[in-house]
Amino acid sequence: MNKLLIIFIIFITLNLLLFNKEKFTENKKKNLTIVTAYFKVNRTRVVDGYTNGRKKENMPKDSNGIYKEWMKGLLSYNGPMIIYTDKHSFDYITDLRKNYPQTKIIKTSIDKLDAYKYFKDLDNTKKYATMIWKEHDNNNINRDLYTIWNSKFGMLKQSIEDNPFNTHYFSWYDIGYIREETKLDKEWPDENKLKILDDKVLLNIVYGGPECKDGGTVTGGYIGCNKNNIHKIYDLFILKLKKMTKDKKFTGNDQTLYQQLRCENKDLIKGIKGLKVDYWNHVPHREWFYMIPYFYNKTFKTIERFML
Repeated sequence: MNKLLIIFIIFITLNLLLFNKEKFTENKKKNLTIVTAYFKVNRTRVVDGYTNGRKKENMPKDSNGIYKEWMKGLLSYNGPMIIYTDKHSFDYITDLRKNYPQTKIIKTSIDKLDAYKYFKDLDNTKKYATMIWKEHDNNNINRDLYTIWNSKFGMLKQSIEDNPFNTHYFSWYDIGYIREETKLDKEWPDENKLKILDDKVLLNIVYGGPECKDGGTVTGGYIGCNKNNIHKIYDLFILKLKKMTKDKKFTGNDQTLYQQLRCENKDLIKGIKGLKVDYWNHVPHREWFYMIPYFYNKTFKTIERFML
């Protein structure tokens, strides 16, 4: 056979193999459903220039505008997603996910979430931790925020019971978790890394930890689980929420309940200590958003300091 013909055949064969490998990687079914939510709550930024991941001159000041920019990152996930949202945001989110067929968008409202009944008659005026927002003593905004924050386990549980994409693993990520102008790579998440969710519910710990004896606190932006281990934790969470709101000992921050749950139920919950890694370029508190870089099949450099 002619040498040139042999080389040509080898060349074509290699290219076909490479093409098929890329298509396989692209179309490989992912075994993680991300669950998230967005409801329009009219807050206004008070700290000018604080964008946590974006150039300040490009960011709006209202919370709705900020989150519309932030959510572009998480909604780039090339895999199964379930998104709870309201009528105000439904079309915008639908457009962001139009190229991702494994998407279920549930149009609902804050008063339909399962924690709403615990805050609907909110009569206290305790100020919540505002960070960058003005309306720290507005009861209507408090009620909406507390309801959303404390309904994450409920939305996870409902998504797992429906399981429209037949995945074994589920993770709650706040919709603003990826605050930089970046998209999730096609290879994210790594299948082997997901195995950490096989036994216990996983939470992200900052300022100490991951063991309770080492201190620290639980972030509210991430909850990882599988389709079998969420229900017991959900029941414990609701019992605690019901008791603390009845006794008026709870100011609404879901992180407080997560912290108590993880230290009281070590057989059901474990923590990962959030690290400041160089996956992020412009996020100051990057340890709070560690559960994106953690699930990559690569090592990121840990940094001690971050300069804006």
